[in-house]
Amino acid sequence: MQRASVGRVVLNWVFLAVGVAALLISIRFLTHQSKKGAKKKRAGGFSFVVVTAKATRGNIVRSLTVSGDVAPYRSFTLRSEIDAAIKTVKFRAGQVVKKGDLLLTFDRSDLDLAVRHKQALLRKSQAALLKADAQLARDRDDYSRLRRLKVGRTVTESELERARFQVKASEANVSEMKAAIVLQRVELDMAKRNLERAELRAPRNGVVNALFVEEGDQVTRGTKLFEITGTDRIEVHLLVPLRYSDEVP
Repeated sequence: MQRASVGRVVLNWVFLAVGVAALLISIRFLTHQSKKGAKKKRAGGFSFVVVTAKATRGNIVRSLTVSGDVAPYRSFTLRSEIDAAIKTVKFRAGQVVKKGDLLLTFDRSDLDLAVRHKQALLRKSQAALLKADAQLARDRDDYSRLRRLKVGRTVTESELERARFQVKASEANVSEMKAAIVLQRVELDMAKRNLERAELRAPRNGVVNALFVEEGDQVTRGTKLFEITGTDRIEVHLLVPLRYSDEVP
């Protein structure tokens, strides 16, 4: 019985030694694996991607954000140059116009009538002038004939004086008619120009700011028709901080 007990004690110590040895081997193995993992982690944590480019010479442009206003260089008002009624309006406020666009038309009936009337007056005056010239020529012939007769004492001084007065009167009449014809030609030219002004066109590119008349309105010379802002040229007003003044050309 005593020998059996001693054998069991020895066997227990053997098992204990084997267990301790297995535990130590496991700890060593795990420690080794942990170190290997740490090395791999350190090796993979510091990778770089390098991109290269060719260096060239150039200018550095600096952008500057500022506030300001954009305004048209000029605006202009179109006024009526004739006395007439508005027939059609082609553009309204806010619309863009180009140079030469037809903005509105006037009623041409009275303008046409005025041209025809001036033409008729001119033709009548020209016909009357022809008659006056012929009369002047006859009066001069009579005066010359009487002067010759005066030399032979066949006419009296009073008859010769009346003939001289008639020549002067005919000359004055012809001069007045010629002056009247000049004036009538001027009036006819004005009537023709007024007829040409029956169409109002845009003098330059722009935007209609305001329309002051409507179709059917009777207007006189000088009446405001349109206000147009030109778009051919604009002005830009910028507010630049003083510290950037040297950088603005």
